[in-house]
Amino acid sequence: MIQFEKDPRAIDKNATLLFSQLKKLHLENEGLNFLGSSPPELFVGKFNYPHVYTGILAPTDHDELSFQLSAPEEWFKQNLSIDQILTNRSMMIYSRFMSDVKKPNEGKLLGVMQEVSMAEKPCDVEFFLKKKPIVRLEMDGRSNPVANPAPLERARLTENPKIAKKVEYVVSDTDLKAKDAILDLYNHDFSVSSMIKLLSAGLLGIKPQRTLVPSRWSVTAVDDVISKKGLEEIRHFDPLDCIQVFHDEYLGNHYEIILFPRVWLF
Repeated sequence: MIQFEKDPRAIDKNATLLFSQLKKLHLENEGLNFLGSSPPELFVGKFNYPHVYTGILAPTDHDELSFQLSAPEEWFKQNLSIDQILTNRSMMIYSRFMSDVKKPNEGKLLGVMQEVSMAEKPCDVEFFLKKKPIVRLEMDGRSNPVANPAPLERARLTENPKIAKKVEYVVSDTDLKAKDAILDLYNHDFSVSSMIKLLSAGLLGIKPQRTLVPSRWSVTAVDDVISKKGLEEIRHFDPLDCIQVFHDEYLGNHYEIILFPRVWLF
């Protein structure tokens, strides 16, 4: 998951300017009912755990390219700036409701959210809000920025979401551990962000142990499982015959990686 390492005060200033402009645009004129294409994306909060806000994020209209609003992999591929990412995130409404993390299979709203989390491509959802969205941005440095929260009364899918067979398999296998499900998806080239959504939605793991997982914790858990697997494989690689240096930079994150021809150290 991409993290923002730029000066937080600069990000806050950009966000304030962005949302002051946003208030003058479509959100103030939005009604309580809209049809939007979820990227797909969901967000599970951690405040007041185990009773937390959960919900679906979607722009207020149909957009076949809405997946670009959600996936950090796409942001990196397109080399989007912080301003562009904040602008994209501001286009979505976070339609949320209260959930008990220990009961991931109760309620129609949770059912819709879980179907959205499994979708391979953007899917149209009709939202019925209790109140208009609050125009604001929420960032914690670990999960994607979330904007414009609004209490959700009900929601319904207006189309059957397209779900990959491998996702159907790991979700339906209630004897498969979450760790093994994540590694199975990773080995079949599914994006890290898609695994985070499935874990957050309480769709991975042995059935009695399945719970909703706050998005921030889900990011850490998926990264931990994948990185430990990578370390196991690296230890069995053939030794290098020269020093190798790699570097990259994105969103204020600067990376320098040096590989030495010697025994494994970190």
